[in-house]
Amino acid sequence: FDARIEKIHDALAYSLANQYRTAIITPPARANSTAYQRGDTVSLTGNMLVCAVAGTSAGTAPSMIGANIRTPITDGSVTWLWVGAVQPTATASDVPTITKWTATPGGLSDVILSDNLSKVRLQQGNYYLEDSFDGTRGYAATKASGGSLNGGILHGQGIKISFMSDAPYIGFKVTNQQHCKFYIDGQPLHVGTDFAGTGTSGRQGIALDWRTTSGRRMRRYDLEIEGNGDIYVVCLASIDVMFPPPQGLRMLWLADSWGDTVTEAPIFPNDLPAHIVGRLLGIDDCCSSAIGGCGWIATSGGQPNLQTRLATDALLQPPAIPSPYALMQTAPDPDVIVLPMSVNDDISTSGARDALAAAGVSIYSQLVARFPESIIVVMGLPKTPSPTYSLATVQLAETAVFDAINAVKRSNTMMMPVSNDAAGPWFDGAGNTLWGGSGASGGQNENYFRADKAHLTGWFGQRYYAQRFARAFRDLVGGLS
Repeated sequence: FDARIEKIHDALAYSLANQYRTAIITPPARANSTAYQRGDTVSLTGNMLVCAVAGTSAGTAPSMIGANIRTPITDGSVTWLWVGAVQPTATASDVPTITKWTATPGGLSDVILSDNLSKVRLQQGNYYLEDSFDGTRGYAATKASGGSLNGGILHGQGIKISFMSDAPYIGFKVTNQQHCKFYIDGQPLHVGTDFAGTGTSGRQGIALDWRTTSGRRMRRYDLEIEGNGDIYVVCLASIDVMFPPPQGLRMLWLADSWGDTVTEAPIFPNDLPAHIVGRLLGIDDCCSSAIGGCGWIATSGGQPNLQTRLATDALLQPPAIPSPYALMQTAPDPDVIVLPMSVNDDISTSGARDALAAAGVSIYSQLVARFPESIIVVMGLPKTPSPTYSLATVQLAETAVFDAINAVKRSNTMMMPVSNDAAGPWFDGAGNTLWGGSGASGGQNENYFRADKAHLTGWFGQRYYAQRFARAFRDLVGGLS
């Protein structure tokens, strides 16, 4: 346990110096009468805009007077989101030439990842095991051939691969026309999404070429894919090699849809809270085990609650995997386990809150027994516009759960209040204007919730949530012993 604490302090020190790194490539200037795709990033009079709705820009530029985070900007048939001032970028010598293609470029050969898993570190944005591995819901498996996965594809809900290579010219193939995002040595390639041009059968390719700039040097690559995306090939020259980066700290989030993949966000396609927090805290191996609509007690559409699936998804007791599937991702021996309360659980009565507290103690006790050396973060309950529980009711539920777990708490545990935070509730308003939701506006919720009033917006809401977690984590880690 002391060794884990030491590693965490090292990671926190590193992340303080690196969390504000900006993109490698400067956004291009917005152009008149030009087609833009969702995720494209442009600059306009010193402002940075990201395309939320694809279309063609107008013949004249929109006004930036009064631009703010709440109001989408209409530009012809394009809708932009304003995300702040244009940031400084890397020097020209560190910028690769980017090419999009539908066939492997000359001089490069395919490295099929499912046959070369020892050469990468694989992380799934979100995983959980089910009884059926049919290629659409078996997020924790890869299939060797046939079926909807096709031969050699690594399939997952928000998948991420990391590896090292000194290749000066390197390519990638993804499928399903998914948005992807690259981090090179921890620095995003673009502020927005790195699109890989549309290819045949939904397959796409993108190549990064440093041969005329900084040339051959060792780089770390992290590639994240949005939603139910697939990555199946890295393309290298025959003389080049790739190998996994060193294993860093591992963090596992056991969550509901707040820990699921953010496909609403056009800017960072795979920005689960776990991944954002990981970058803020210097924890590079982060994943979620999250099912939307479910909670500690609540179930949805026949999908299990956390109590039911804890053994397979967190305690490393997976079921037998039927041929031809192979288990691809769990979270072996996590250094940090985050256990957030769920907005899906009933808290309407004192009896419901007592039942939730008992479920929390059961889940917590099993995690402590299985992972006695891991740091466990019990995270409180946010006030959301939907469900419409009052802030006072949410605070009562958080208090009931925290009191029950505090009674059995071990020294490796952080109790992280959300609605009872001493600095004030993380969320306390109602309504939403950023995405056009109806109802009263006000409080933090005005900027951070989507139109459904239940989920965070991808750019501002997720980042605010992650920043509050990261700040609280830094404050609490010093009290562990």
